[in-house]
Amino acid sequence: MSEYVIDSNDVCSMVLVKLLRIWRNASPGDIVVVRTPWEGAASELGKWCTETGNTFLSVQREGGRYVVRLRLEGKFT
Repeated sequence: MSEYVIDSNDVCSMVLVKLLRIWRNASPGDIVVVRTPWEGAASELGKWCTETGNTFLSVQREGGRYVVRLRLEGKFT
């Protein structure tokens, strides 16, 4: 199992593009950690997980940033 980190000041669309790039090369069970100031990160990434069959693990606030943890459950198709 690998852990990937997206540390970004970008908002929705760029975070999702970066997440998709990781998912293409990741394996089931890999973890993605997204660090962003984007307020909607938890809500939008939670929806993304529901739509794609991946797992939303947690969200925390650290130093004015949201830290969202996701587990990739399948391969990108």
